[in-house]
This record gives sequence, C-alpha cells and structure tokens, in this order.
Amino acid sequence: MKKDGLSISAGKCVTSECKNGQRIIAKYYSLSDGSLNFVKVTLPDRKGHTLPNGVSASGARYTDDLKLIWWIKGETAFAETRTESGECKSRIPTAMRF
Repeated sequence: MKKDGLSISAGKCVTSECKNGQRIIAKYYSLSDGSLNFVKVTLPDRKGHTLPNGVSASGARYTDDLKLIWWIKGETAFAETRTESGECKSRIPTAMRF
C-alpha cells in the first residue's frame, strides 16, 4: 500500500496461545522509511487493535496509550488492558508460535 511516497511492509503474523487455549493474533507492519512500526492485534474476543511501537527498556512494547498494551520478550507475549481511570485491568499471558 502506498500513500504520499510511503509504503507499508507486512512482517510476521504470529499466533499466541493463552494458557486457557484462547488465541491472540498479531500481525506486524512497518513504514518503508522506518519511521513507524506497528502491530494489529486481534484479542480472543475478536476485537482488533492497531498499536504503534512504544518505548521499552527490554523486549518490544506496542500501545495506543489508552486501552491496550502488547508486550513481547523472547518467546513470551502478553496483553494488558486498561480501565477508564488508566489502571491495568487484566494481563493475558501467552506463548508465541511462529
């Protein structure tokens, strides 16, 4: 896809499985100039979220800074959702499968 001279490159599509058997699907993308990396995460409830890459001391962190944070470190990933007051509501740990 091209817009204003930029293109979007699709990376890996990773399925992560929760301990309860539910799955989270993450599709990774980047802009051709390297200015933005982002992920489209589909949670077990089938709601999709597009999250830009955020700052992380270790691993990778993608967040909209409002409702969802998608963390990756090694072969482990987890999702955190937030309440309206900004508190972490739940943590969904997963094991990544490539």
